[in-house]
Amino acid sequence: GKSTLAAGFVLDTLGALERSLAFLVPAASIAAPADGTPWKTVRDFLRAVSTFVGGHISIVLPEIDIESVLKSGVEITLVVDGLDEVSTAMAGSILRHLAEVVDNWPNAQVVASARPTELVGASYAGWQLCMPAPLDDDEKHRLFAAEAVARGQTTEDAEVTAAATLQTLREIPGIYSLAVTPLFCRLLFPRVRAY
Repeated sequence: GKSTLAAGFVLDTLGALERSLAFLVPAASIAAPADGTPWKTVRDFLRAVSTFVGGHISIVLPEIDIESVLKSGVEITLVVDGLDEVSTAMAGSILRHLAEVVDNWPNAQVVASARPTELVGASYAGWQLCMPAPLDDDEKHRLFAAEAVARGQTTEDAEVTAAATLQTLREIPGIYSLAVTPLFCRLLFPRVRAY
């Protein structure tokens, strides 16, 4: 879900401008300071991001110093994925430093992805929030069919399973009203089939 959308956004951004860079950085892969506390300055944070990019993305190229690239005027999009996979203190620090990046460099665009329910205690009130559109029944059917195929069913059997699963889900109104995201539907699939 969210990681796939984030990666797609990075790919779209890379193709949009000639003089631009875009990076997808897993929050858990940004090296925290040795003492385990959040980064003290935006420079420290950008160095940690640069280290990740140099070690995992541009291995054969000279190490990229993101702060220097920003100062040169290159458009940079930095997408930090999975804030819900790090501690609340680290997630809060990442959000603060990403906000500082756009405050200091007009050529920077930042995106952070997470499940808000898992960010309790982190302040993201000043951020623009983007939520996935709720799935309609056709999308739920396609998702259930793909899940059935992934579990070893033939395409024909998967279509039958998907239709039956969707029908069973409709018969449980309380759950049906909550089944609006790909993750929730995927988690429900085996349980609804067994219902």
